[in-house]
Amino acid sequence: MDFLIVIGAGLASYLFGAIWYMSLASRWMEAAGPAQYRVWESACSS
Repeated sequence: MDFLIVIGAGLASYLFGAIWYMSLASRWMEAAGPAQYRVWESACSS
């Protein structure tokens, strides 16, 4: 039973982190500037 609680907590924290990152990623990239944005785009398009 404890094993399932640990797995559930890990999954919940992973989902929270993914949602948090997706909601803030575009703002962070805008603040980082155009050069950083181009690096990120080129890395994602490969």
